Amino acid sequence: MARTAAGVKATDALISRQELYALKGLQFLHFNTLCQVAADHISGTIHQADSLLMVPDLVNFWLTGSRFAEKTNASTTGLVNSFTGRWLVGRRLHRN
Repeated sequence: MARTAAGVKATDALISRQELYALKGLQFLHFNTLCQVAADHISGTIHQADSLLMVPDLVNFWLTGSRFAEKTNASTTGLVNSFTGRWLVGRRLHRN
């Protein structure tokens, strides 16, 4: 739980939950991918990976050898702008 708490704290420091909802249309939940990625960033473990595959994307990778994100599943991560459909990884989460 401490790992998730660190991710929540980092996310809250970056953007308010109201702004997050306005930008992504998602309810804030401590176990969302956004908080997990934030926790991995804080711990430094995110730099050990060259990609992030959600379960449906991982199954697709096993079957096809192609890495890509299925749009519907990606939209639930909190890492995609719901208005533009673009990933927010590596960018500040604010709308500007």
